[in-house]
Amino acid sequence: MGTKANSARGADLAERVRSILASKHLTLSQISQLSAARFGRSSPCFLPHTLYHEFRLGTFSPSLHQVFALSQVSGYRFFDWLRVLGCNLEDIPRLQVLLPSKRTMLFDSSLVDADAWIPWFRNRPCGASAPPVAPLAQLLQTISPRRLRFLSGITNRGFFYARIGRQDVLAFPDLIPGSIVRVNPKFSNGCIPKTNGATSTQIFLIEHNKGLFCCRLRVVEKGVIVPVGTSLSYAQVELQVPRVARLLGIVDLEIRSMLQT
Repeated sequence: MGTKANSARGADLAERVRSILASKHLTLSQISQLSAARFGRSSPCFLPHTLYHEFRLGTFSPSLHQVFALSQVSGYRFFDWLRVLGCNLEDIPRLQVLLPSKRTMLFDSSLVDADAWIPWFRNRPCGASAPPVAPLAQLLQTISPRRLRFLSGITNRGFFYARIGRQDVLAFPDLIPGSIVRVNPKFSNGCIPKTNGATSTQIFLIEHNKGLFCCRLRVVEKGVIVPVGTSLSYAQVELQVPRVARLLGIVDLEIRSMLQT
């Protein structure tokens, strides 16, 4: 039954690809010839004229090189061809959110399709100011989905997002492992303590040769900082900025799952 199911899906995929190419007045034979002329028959980008047959077998999946060739020859986007072939790049950041990680990592926003419809929210009307920590359900309410490209007022602010790793001990307990933080790269020098020995009130995302971590920082002298943990004892290590370490921005928002804490 597994073979029949795979064959049925393969036949459906072959028909979808045929319809998409027909919308550009192209046949598989023409696509194969165009890929051979552009990339060469020995190239991994070459598209064989037996592609539909291989789809119908239910055991064939085109390589990324061949998907790229389909995009180049047909004029449709690489993103769209991946989705047609059953691969959604947006699953990558979703898995980054769900799977545990030892190290703090950045999410790649370039994997998100700007034309995708996404669930959206608006602030709940509230007479009193919101507390520093509150469930999202008390702050937001769902509204109709929006197309991502029309949210330019948010996407153009330059924020990026990171997931706190289990071994990011300097972030604890201000930030907990597995939480998602928003990082604002546009911070003023006033956020960095001017007095030698003073500790910042802000939490920074810092990059160095061993990866990313979040913490407050203490200035030792000009261009030299020390990462500071507020709870766990940790050997103080001086880092030169920007030669050894780079301040990527200030953490201004944390989203944590209270059910898994």
